[in-house]
Amino acid sequence: MRYCEHCKSELKIKLAKRGKSAGKYFWGSTKYPECKFTEDTILYQVPHRDEFNFKKYSSMLIKCPDDIVSDADRHFSLEKTTNSYSNRIGYNMESLDFKMGFNDLDDFHFWIATQAKVINLEFIHYSDFELGSPYERAFNEFVEDINRNENKIISKIVSEQSEIINNSIRLWVDLEDERMKKRKEEKERSEINIKKEMIKQEENNNLRKINATINIFNAIRRKDIKAIIALRKAGADMTHKNENGLDCFEYAKAINDKRLLEALTCELKDEL
Repeated sequence: MRYCEHCKSELKIKLAKRGKSAGKYFWGSTKYPECKFTEDTILYQVPHRDEFNFKKYSSMLIKCPDDIVSDADRHFSLEKTTNSYSNRIGYNMESLDFKMGFNDLDDFHFWIATQAKVINLEFIHYSDFELGSPYERAFNEFVEDINRNENKIISKIVSEQSEIINNSIRLWVDLEDERMKKRKEEKERSEINIKKEMIKQEENNNLRKINATINIFNAIRRKDIKAIIALRKAGADMTHKNENGLDCFEYAKAINDKRLLEALTCELKDEL
């Protein structure tokens, strides 16, 4: 619990919605507007959202039901402090719990532990927090630094409070299930569309073959050698019989033109 140094009332994290500071979180007195005391944080609201609205997910809700800062907001803000040269999160650890909107150091450590678990489970949904990304590596090093400097506190929390951590990241698990369900549905829709397209192409091919079969008799009658060759390539059924019961070869023989039979048996070159 944090208290205002002026009115001694409780401080709460608030979000600026207007003016130059819009989208920035700050500490404000619960006695506002009587007390207008504020303290800055490093927290910003993620300026975008995906179709799953990941901004609303906070691993702190199980311990702090009134926490308004999402995991994505905290990662977004922490990533902004990462030194681009050393690729390390660069902020004074002594005040980082306050600057990240936590009521105390225990809450800060607990959140870090939940996110270490989230990374291990590969539930990565903040756009710059993908596996193998510079920030993901920086965050892992950040966890190691805290463990090294504070007697493996994060590892202890992960081990000793595994049940509450698992419950606290349940929203992430549910989100992952939702995302996987959506991906499965999209894959199934894609497969259905592919099958429909294949059926459509097959129907079109069959239609072309049918038309070629019908037209090849006309081409034979006209003694159109080029058309005969083209229609054969288009898949004309050479065994199909016309209304007189004759197939293509029999019909060509009846016309008594050797070149027609040569065209039907591919003995003429395509350019003819």
